[in-house]
Amino acid sequence: MEENKVYRQVLAYIEEGIKCGSITTGKRLPTEREIAGVLHVSRASVREALCILDDMGIIECVRGSGNFLTGMSEKGYARLLHMDIQMGMVTRKEANHIRAVMEKDAFSQILDRQIEIDLDQMRELLEQMNIFYIPESLEAIKSF
Repeated sequence: MEENKVYRQVLAYIEEGIKCGSITTGKRLPTEREIAGVLHVSRASVREALCILDDMGIIECVRGSGNFLTGMSEKGYARLLHMDIQMGMVTRKEANHIRAVMEKDAFSQILDRQIEIDLDQMRELLEQMNIFYIPESLEAIKSF
């Protein structure tokens, strides 16, 4: 497998744009043509990178309008974790642990920012999640 795939240059370019603030949540990304011109790569390579980011939920591709940074990459995390489980790289127990750690951190941030939450609504949301609902998650929330 080739190590220096061109689409990785495009991903790095977009990541750098996010990091330096030239690409922000909700804003349109540069066009495929603009990115291809800056990086001196084909539009096909740019399109491949954008498809990856769209599939991960990092951007939303809106036909005729452009590509927009969503700020919602949870879809990508869920898909990656699910694939790791399917390939036997992560056990369900490890996945539950990863999820519990992430949830605890998320709720810690909610509390730090003093955002009001409804525990019944949070219970409902956890039950609706399509990845490995574990009752311990709600207990971890309540223990905060």
